[in-house]
Amino acid sequence: MSFNKSVAVVVLASSMLTASSGLAGEPANTIGCLHLSKQVASALEANQQSPNYKAAADEQSAGRTYCQSGVYTLGVAHYEKALSYLGQQITRN
Repeated sequence: MSFNKSVAVVVLASSMLTASSGLAGEPANTIGCLHLSKQVASALEANQQSPNYKAAADEQSAGRTYCQSGVYTLGVAHYEKALSYLGQQITRN
């Protein structure tokens, strides 16, 4: 029973993240992960003194892990969160 609830929570969270990442403009696929990875790396480089630097770096790490595992929706969501911690807007390439 607990496993089924856990699966339901993950599915619900994924669908909510899919909806939010769809608004951002980057697709939840390999290309989206690549674009956002570059943007986050640049934003971290430019904002090394940010009080949210550690949180953004942690989100970058989570985004990379999810994207490398093929869970692009969650990867894109984590990259977007990293950018928001640094006060950056998502740019389309």
